[in-house]
Amino acid sequence: MSGPITDGSDLPRASNAGLPSGFPQLAGKPFGNLVVTTGTIIRHGKSRRAGLEVWCDGCGNIYIKCYSELKSGRAGCKRCAKLSGVPNWLLMRCRSARKRCENPNDEFYPDYGARGIKFLFASPTAMGQWIMENLGLHRELTLDRKDNSQHYEPGNLRWASQREQANNRRQRRRGYKRRSKSMTSSTPDHATASPPTD
Repeated sequence: MSGPITDGSDLPRASNAGLPSGFPQLAGKPFGNLVVTTGTIIRHGKSRRAGLEVWCDGCGNIYIKCYSELKSGRAGCKRCAKLSGVPNWLLMRCRSARKRCENPNDEFYPDYGARGIKFLFASPTAMGQWIMENLGLHRELTLDRKDNSQHYEPGNLRWASQREQANNRRQRRRGYKRRSKSMTSSTPDHATASPPTD
């Protein structure tokens, strides 16, 4: 029961000012592999952040997850990720891939989701498992799509060096403006990579 990431525009707000008691309309709504139970808001931490009780449809565990992280697609099941054997650094890259395909608020969405590029794995964990089984682990390399007009899907991924990824760059339209330094400081695949070129 995996659900797409949302930009949150279709979801209610949970500001501290109003202190709503809950969002019953969200009961049963999936956020990735996490499903909201009752929609009752649980305030936690010094900042009284809004949290929701969710259960994982993969392992059945119940968590309290920050509402804003659910909306942005950053929340996930730690137990499933640990049991899968997918290392955290790879899982983060896979989550970033899904986010830039499905979250219009992501800074790289115009180059991915807006172009029709889709995340076709069941979850970031499933993507990580496929990579481990078929490509192995190569933290020093970047994840690259073989055909950059196609999706994040089995068979279209590879590990690539910076140079190999640059050679696979799609043609930029005339008049394309390179992102500013502030935008390129946060990269999709790993901390030292150049901006997305696939």
